[in-house]
Amino acid sequence: AGVITEQGIVRTQAVLCAGGAWSSLLFRRHGLRLPQAGVRSTSFATTQAPQVTDGGLSLPDVTIRRRLDGGYTVGLGGRGTVDLSLQGLLYARQFLPTARKRRQGLTFAVGRSFFHGPEGLANWSLDSVSPFERQRILDPAADPRLVQEGLATLGQHYPELKGLKVAHAWGGLIDSTPDGIPVISPVDAVPGLYLSTGYTGHGFGIGPGAGRLAADLVAGDPPIVDPHPFRYSRMVDGTDLGAPGMM
Repeated sequence: AGVITEQGIVRTQAVLCAGGAWSSLLFRRHGLRLPQAGVRSTSFATTQAPQVTDGGLSLPDVTIRRRLDGGYTVGLGGRGTVDLSLQGLLYARQFLPTARKRRQGLTFAVGRSFFHGPEGLANWSLDSVSPFERQRILDPAADPRLVQEGLATLGQHYPELKGLKVAHAWGGLIDSTPDGIPVISPVDAVPGLYLSTGYTGHGFGIGPGAGRLAADLVAGDPPIVDPHPFRYSRMVDGTDLGAPGMM
């Protein structure tokens, strides 16, 4: 096993791919299927506000977390934009149940990502410039419409939060799997290759445990939890993935 870098080849016994939204593109370059969809999401931080919760709170349409600066970090549950892409068309059948379930919260768009970025069907030789070098930082803009909807929703749930101001907003590309469960697993077709991806927006919460599981698998240690639900093979062997989820 090994990794090709700009400084040369790094030889190793094991490689862990934790490429987020880029993972499917990298796998496809090496002849491996990885059904994954990118969802552009938006979150924002408010200015100082009355305290309605000490910690985090998840409501059906919005999530909030109290910040040390006296404001809130706000996310919108189940809301986002799916950019139609060649990769999306390739795996559309597996994501169709999810798209139907989430259709009220999703917006579909067409742009440069149809051919470029993590979900384009790019190919490259191992000694040429890769798509990851052409776009080193994946930083989509926040959706102003969703920011305003989030503020309005907060005011509906908590009248004392009406009139809040936005301190700053940001976007991100959520790497989603058809069943909403990440892949943390060896890839049997390529000995020495391991995968950690598809966190569907929950990486901040489960990251420490997921990192420990990935480390256990790579090191050959007893896994901290049963790795079976996170196996890569379920993505490609026709396994019934059960109830769909995306965000």
